[in-house]
Amino acid sequence: MISVATPIQFQHDSTKVYLEDYFTDPTRIDSIQTQLKYYWNKKSSTITFIENPSSAIDNIRFWIENVSYDIPAFKSKKQEVVFQLQLQKDAPVSIMGSFNGWVPEILSLNDGVYSKTLFLPEGSHQYLFQIDGQNTLDPSNADSVSNGMGSFNSLVSIGQNPQDFHIQSERYDQQA
Repeated sequence: MISVATPIQFQHDSTKVYLEDYFTDPTRIDSIQTQLKYYWNKKSSTITFIENPSSAIDNIRFWIENVSYDIPAFKSKKQEVVFQLQLQKDAPVSIMGSFNGWVPEILSLNDGVYSKTLFLPEGSHQYLFQIDGQNTLDPSNADSVSNGMGSFNSLVSIGQNPQDFHIQSERYDQQA
């Protein structure tokens, strides 16, 4: 193993680890010991973890010729945020914000409700809906902040307590 190993930082869903980042010769690994579900591809020297640790930090133990090597693994701090918007008419709807470089991402339409699920890190995130090409504050979220250009952006804050965030609009009439 390389003398000082960087901890593994898990993503919100699956996490691929390249063993060459941790071991000079990963083909010598005999076994891996962890409570987490994983897929070990010996040919490509990768491990794909299919789940996140249940605690904030976990340990992954690698065995090479009866010697163990431990690498700490940190749970993802990203939290699920569901953005929803209900319109009185069909229109192209996107969301853009500080979390995606202000590049509009299309919301899916299901049963009259536009929605997008994102996994966001802790902190405050500014965003806007884009409806028919017009930037619009989130009508269901009273939290906003000046964008420094004479207008405002909606604001969602992700705290340190793990929970799901669900932002939903009852009805939005673009004419109003």
